[in-house]
Amino acid sequence: MNLVDELMNNVVSVAELSEYQQRSLKALFQLTVSNIPPGNNSPIKKAECDIEEVVRLFNMKFGEKLPKVTKINGSRKKIINARYKEFGYEGIKQVFEKVENSEFLMNGNGTWTCTLDFIFSPSGFVKILEGNYDRKGNNSNTKQGLNNPSIFDFADRVLQEDQSQHSFH
Repeated sequence: MNLVDELMNNVVSVAELSEYQQRSLKALFQLTVSNIPPGNNSPIKKAECDIEEVVRLFNMKFGEKLPKVTKINGSRKKIINARYKEFGYEGIKQVFEKVENSEFLMNGNGTWTCTLDFIFSPSGFVKILEGNYDRKGNNSNTKQGLNNPSIFDFADRVLQEDQSQHSFH
């Protein structure tokens, strides 16, 4: 999304404007943006991320399954703010939803556990957004992109046999 579109999206009542008024406003924004010197001298800055709120939401959403965040240090502020500047709150919300729906990220693999630091790392965040940890189709046997049905089918059969032996008839 370019700066003009971002400005248009931030106008509270843009939906109430006529099509002519929207085009006029967009033209005005384009004229304004074209007069901004290149570089980081833009007078229009994205609001700072509410890091405490992001951490509160993380703890609320994942507090039982993932390690709870108890300290917000400088490096955590930096990575959370960086992802916010790249992807906004919508990107963070989308990543949280993907983490919540990922069996691997929510349960780890026995030696590794997903953390806030991994989620907000540059590579971790993008991998999550790109769906690297999504369940593939409806196959609950697929884990972290591995698709070896023979191994997982065998494990499922063993579990089913074990459950049938211990079920009450």
